[in-house]
Amino acid sequence: MKTVNILIVGDEPMLNEFLAFLLGEAGHQVTTARSGQEALEIIKAAKVNHHRFNLIMTDKDLNDRMDGMGFMRRVREFCYEPVAWMVTGYMETEL
Repeated sequence: MKTVNILIVGDEPMLNEFLAFLLGEAGHQVTTARSGQEALEIIKAAKVNHHRFNLIMTDKDLNDRMDGMGFMRRVREFCYEPVAWMVTGYMETEL
């Protein structure tokens, strides 16, 4: 099985760590970030080292200056178009 480099972005540390554990146990390389800004810094540093994430999992409602959609727009502006999976814990939401 191919190892997938995954970035998990969410403001719930326990959920980030749980997902990282599950995906790590499946053999994937996982990095977590608690905010969109932290994730952008991680992505920028990875780009300098010629590393890229195959999948970015982000919360739709981040508790910082940007939401999940704004975060993904920023990623596409300066980096590349990764596969993205946006999640939310809310029952009703609009994209």
